[in-house]
Parts: sequence; structure tokens; C-alpha cells
Amino acid sequence: MDSVASGKEMECITHFGLNQTGDIEIHFSPLVSFENPAKFKAHI
Repeated sequence: MDSVASGKEMECITHFGLNQTGDIEIHFSPLVSFENPAKFKAHI
């Protein structure tokens, strides 16, 4: 597992596998965070 120092950025690519189509919502959040996760909604 990689880590990024505070105030720095990291460009990442992640692949997800789905067994069905429809609306999805993905939550992105650091491993340790006290803030709300970023939410990405998509229709597949």
C-alpha cells in the first residue's frame, strides 16, 4: 500500500468489476480521514 504526504497529490488508476448494470455510487476516501469521502455517481 502506498502513501502520500499531506499536501501532495497522486494520480491513480483503479479498475472495478460489476456483475450487473444500473446506477452505481463509488466513495473515494483516504485510509485515515475525518472528512466525508468524495462520491462519484454513474449509470452503467
